[in-house]
Amino acid sequence: MTVHLDPAGVQAAETYDGAAGHVDAPPCSFAVRHGHMAVELAHIRQGHAVLDVGCGSGASALKAAQVVAPSGHVLAVDVAANMLYRADQKAAARGLTNIDFVCDDMGALDGPAGHYHAVIGVFSLVFVSDMPRVLHRLYQLLRPGGRIVITSWADGAFEPLASAFRRALRKTRPDVLIDPLPWRRLSEPDAIDQLFRMAGLPEPQLHHVADHHIVADIRDHWTVVMGSVLRTAVACLTPEERFEVEEDTIGELARGGADAIGASVIHAVAQKPAI
Repeated sequence: MTVHLDPAGVQAAETYDGAAGHVDAPPCSFAVRHGHMAVELAHIRQGHAVLDVGCGSGASALKAAQVVAPSGHVLAVDVAANMLYRADQKAAARGLTNIDFVCDDMGALDGPAGHYHAVIGVFSLVFVSDMPRVLHRLYQLLRPGGRIVITSWADGAFEPLASAFRRALRKTRPDVLIDPLPWRRLSEPDAIDQLFRMAGLPEPQLHHVADHHIVADIRDHWTVVMGSVLRTAVACLTPEERFEVEEDTIGELARGGADAIGASVIHAVAQKPAI
């Protein structure tokens, strides 16, 4: 299947194809609990049809498939084929046969309107160039009474790691600095409210979850870099530059005694009016 992506989509696919080998490592596990919470907020039950966009390695999609089984179904979409492979392997290991993984662009989905009981997007919408257009389209796919749940990292996410990493990059290769960090597009409640208005959706209920992730070893911070969007910049470095950035990042965090990573999120939930 050929997937046609805009430049932002191409970058996301390349980044997360590379991140697939790290994303399920214990230091990156904090994303899983937020994926499960998104499923809970979707209020799905047995027999429901669910669409998960930007499903990654399957944290929310697999949970949703368990909830709606045996008669319900989940369609899980992502642009990163390596992520989908990992998710599919997990589904097989768990005996889940009611979930399909498709490599596609969430902005180009052409499913029937009013089909899904819930649409879930966990940490994925920020990688779309035209967020209002895509959010509006996803909302159209909902049945009356259905829920859409968009989860985004909140202000302070990935800190102090993100700042230390950016300072190390600025020192070695300022030309590849990720600025601004993608999740900051939806890290504030006002930005989320504005997006839902622009997309023509009802005002969302915002569930702010304060969270942090304990890091067992200082080197685990680099695993998080390699398993997240931060690795976008790493891919541009030579091996020597990568070593320098890694050592500078870890050195600063060690000197500061960093033993946790910010992992707070905002779940935005909107319900389509029932007929």
